[in-house]
Amino acid sequence: MNETLIRATRRWGHAGVVDVRVRDSLIAEIGTGLAATPGADVIDATGCLMLPGLVDAHAHLDKTLWGTPWHPHQAGPLLWDK
Repeated sequence: MNETLIRATRRWGHAGVVDVRVRDSLIAEIGTGLAATPGADVIDATGCLMLPGLVDAHAHLDKTLWGTPWHPHQAGPLLWDK
């Protein structure tokens, strides 16, 4: 089991300062004054802001990267040309 305790962080969109326990890459617990378990990594995040993962969910479903043959865009330049 891999565990990290992030101490005294501010969560984006929430007021106050909290501790966050991350266990096996998932948030397991959020609270104040959480105790570190033996062997856990501890990060002092005083003054830091915790943000959600900055994931690029941008995708082009019309591209051949999805394992199908190329399908060109057939619509015209106007909205009603679909």
